[in-house]
Amino acid sequence: MEEESAKINLRQIYSPREFKSIENEIVRLLKEYKSGWDYGHVHFAPSAVYRDFVAGEAALQSRFGVRVHLFENRRGNQGETDNENDPQLSDFSGRGRYLGFVVLRPPEAHEKSKPKNQPFLSDIGFTYILEAELVRPNYMFRPSYHLILTSVSSPRFGVLPFRSAMYAAADAKDKQNRRSICMNLALSQALHLVMGRFGTRPVNHVEFEYFAWETSKGTKTRVQITRDGVHFLEALKLLREECNAGGFWGAFQNGSQPEADLDNDAAICIMESLANGLPVILMVDYRYLVNFPRKSGSGNPNLPQEPQNHALFILGMHFDWNEQTINVPSDRLVPDKFVAHDVMKGPFIEWTKEELFAAAKRVKFQDYKPGIFFIAIGPKALKLNLHHARQSAAARIFRDHMRYRYSKALKTYFKLYTIEIENNQNIKWRLKTLLANRDKILQHYPLSNPPVFNKDCYWAVEARPLQNENINLVGGMPPAFVYVYDATIEAMGNITKLMPTYVLRWTNTGNSDPKYAIVK
Repeated sequence: MEEESAKINLRQIYSPREFKSIENEIVRLLKEYKSGWDYGHVHFAPSAVYRDFVAGEAALQSRFGVRVHLFENRRGNQGETDNENDPQLSDFSGRGRYLGFVVLRPPEAHEKSKPKNQPFLSDIGFTYILEAELVRPNYMFRPSYHLILTSVSSPRFGVLPFRSAMYAAADAKDKQNRRSICMNLALSQALHLVMGRFGTRPVNHVEFEYFAWETSKGTKTRVQITRDGVHFLEALKLLREECNAGGFWGAFQNGSQPEADLDNDAAICIMESLANGLPVILMVDYRYLVNFPRKSGSGNPNLPQEPQNHALFILGMHFDWNEQTINVPSDRLVPDKFVAHDVMKGPFIEWTKEELFAAAKRVKFQDYKPGIFFIAIGPKALKLNLHHARQSAAARIFRDHMRYRYSKALKTYFKLYTIEIENNQNIKWRLKTLLANRDKILQHYPLSNPPVFNKDCYWAVEARPLQNENINLVGGMPPAFVYVYDATIEAMGNITKLMPTYVLRWTNTGNSDPKYAIVK
């Protein structure tokens, strides 16, 4: 019987105490799946994470990690039962879908003791689990969830392709001794996730620390990078120079803008990045994101004294559609929760916007004001911040609308979508941003005489009018204006100086005219 033999093989590899700890870690790893699980095949296999993060620290006999395949258990049990007479184990009727596999440290690589005098780390971090290639939990198949997944990494591991996301785990001791490890693991997960789409190249930890030291131009030593971690700008430079990747960094800092508007702008930028297939790494203070144990006899949380800056990998979002959500103005609608892989706690964990941003605002960056800091990872040519493109388009839309409000095309547009033209001066606009190349722009916005789109990627900011606050009005409505920005440039400072490469307007008047024309 395959499940039981797999369990015996795992027991033959590890001691009884280790085997029990491994089962407990797998239970914690799969806690978001809300179901039982069965063991599948167990075998030794190459593991890049094992070689990169463990092999350099000890003289090890094995060059491979232990790969354990897992299946959903429809009977609801955690792991296989030890009762050999159980009639349910005589066939595989209880076996559900394939969940993926985990890679364990081989026995000789096991750290036998947890960090001392650090009780706050007792229930986080993984001692045995190195990495996992996992499908999403069942409930995340609902339409209210949007997750970035890939099927390109599984053939690399010698298994049939399946839609999954890589999870890389950090040992609690590693996290304390090497502050750069969470950023490296978060980047590794993100690069694996988009490597099939953008051709990115992950880097191992040794390379990561070396390249981070090299990009610092001698201002930091290797010891300082290991001890203090890596700044977002350093990580972004490393992505562009060594990983065949690109992206942008978002900094939403406290200032003259009300805090609620600041949070909403940051949430929209993260939401649209995810919608365009760009995973996000958010910097948080871990003390305010994890429910740390409390001291006995004391009402105060047992928090570490020093800030615990931590890179959190966000790969999805969740909209809780209900009557209250539907009544939210569509230009202010943001996800109720974000789905993240936390290298210390596990995969597919949901946090509310309020929880994430409260922890993000505790992070301190040198001379930066407190705020929300993150990077979005995409194709190598991408440099322009999505939020900057949106801001530029928002500053132009009312002027362009007033310029063309009496045109035949715009009158037809308003009439077609039942928008009162008498009140069109007060029309509100909803913006949606699309990451596109030349072919996608021409496919989405047909032009009679298309210009030369000679850049590798663009931000196309679509503007749709809203008659009232109801989100249902925008379903199926084409944009009235499209602002196309060159995404290969990096705009810093005054956003008002950022100009669109092209402005497109809807021109279809019921004849054979093209749907869009370039605004001169």
